[in-house]
Amino acid sequence: MRAKVETRARARALQALYAWDMRPGQQLERVAAQIWDDLHVPPDERKRAAVLVRRVIDEGVEFDRALREGTVNWRLARIGAIERYGLLLGSAATGAGATAQPGGPRGAR
Repeated sequence: MRAKVETRARARALQALYAWDMRPGQQLERVAAQIWDDLHVPPDERKRAAVLVRRVIDEGVEFDRALREGTVNWRLARIGAIERYGLLLGSAATGAGATAQPGGPRGAR
């Protein structure tokens, strides 16, 4: 049985975030499009993943602020990129977080 479109879309968004992390200075939406083109991501997955990527762009700074405030005796820099992006995507998927400036996840290092 194939995974649900939502599950695959979250995986695609995570792939895009990781690729973006490896390409400093590039725009997240552009990196996502390149990755999804290379992987031949189907339109339904791509559309849902793009919504998550947009929320990361819009709410990433606020999410990192909340994560810093919610951790006790633990620096944000000690949380690995994949773990932080997983938490961020979970937040984006559930609609948590407030609007913030673009470029958040990387700015918190």
